[in-house]
Amino acid sequence: DMAEKGRPKIVLIGAAGMSFGPVMVHDAVHCEGIRGANLVLCDINEKPLMDCFAAAERLNAALDDPIRITTSTSAAEALDGADFVLTSVEKDRFKYWDQDYMIPVRYGSTQIMGENGGPGGMFHSLRSIKLVLSICREIERYAPDAYLINLTNPMSRVCLAINRGTKLRNVGLCHELFGGHIRIASYLLMPMDRIHVEASGINHFTFFYKVENADTGEDLYPRLKAHHKYLSFMYPKLV
Repeated sequence: DMAEKGRPKIVLIGAAGMSFGPVMVHDAVHCEGIRGANLVLCDINEKPLMDCFAAAERLNAALDDPIRITTSTSAAEALDGADFVLTSVEKDRFKYWDQDYMIPVRYGSTQIMGENGGPGGMFHSLRSIKLVLSICREIERYAPDAYLINLTNPMSRVCLAINRGTKLRNVGLCHELFGGHIRIASYLLMPMDRIHVEASGINHFTFFYKVENADTGEDLYPRLKAHHKYLSFMYPKLV
């Protein structure tokens, strides 16, 4: 009904996950451009889905209910009439993340984390691509004109699979810019609103080419470099 009235229907598949589920609800309720939209939280795991729904409802109510939030454990029901679909899905995430790291290390391939690169990233890709493409089949069946926004990692490889294996319009999305902004603020011990940043790049490989004091225009990169030099000296295994 909301889609018919010009208000978008947005479906978040994998909403019960605590990584991106609450983050995307936060984004939706703060976005003026989609006020009145119907956000459907969809997941096959009903208990954590309802936990996420309860948190989402509290956040929505705190802002005077700018959007309508519903839940569904049925892809067919959730996707019917969808304008946008977001996918944020993993199966036994932390169990397999550990294997993605430890197995390559056992055979001499040291890597920080196997989410997007190295052999661990390939393991992760094979799991994620199979899962995401199965969801894409449901989207093609029930909402073929919807715009797919994928948040599932490994981002570039999953999006490559979507583009090669489906006809869906799609884009990959990560909160890398915002996460980096938060880390920079923590390094500089400054409030985020006093730091102006500009960045470009791809998922988990973002370059901040401008870091300035928002009040004075001062280049803050020398302070970041000094911080990194300190960490390199004090904690060489971390840098």
